[in-house]
Amino acid sequence: MASIVTGMTTAQISVLTSTQLAGLTTADYVALTTSQLQALTTTQIGFLGTSQIAALTTGQVASITTNQVVALGTNQVQALSTAQVAALS
Repeated sequence: MASIVTGMTTAQISVLTSTQLAGLTTADYVALTTSQLQALTTTQIGFLGTSQIAALTTGQVASITTNQVVALGTNQVQALSTAQVAALS
């Protein structure tokens, strides 16, 4: 079964509400392309839970923007694996 985010444009991703983001499964977050992930606003990044952050691949983490990294909260940063942290550099 395909993820709900498959086929969504970056414009559609960038306007998802906190409720809609909360409704996405871990598999949906893993299915986000790097372009879709980069389309998330800093506000949207703040809505991501620790399990959603932990589910991101190292490739996805490597693609997030500096502004998105700055928007991560303490709990979100603590949820990053060693490999994910290494991907930020």
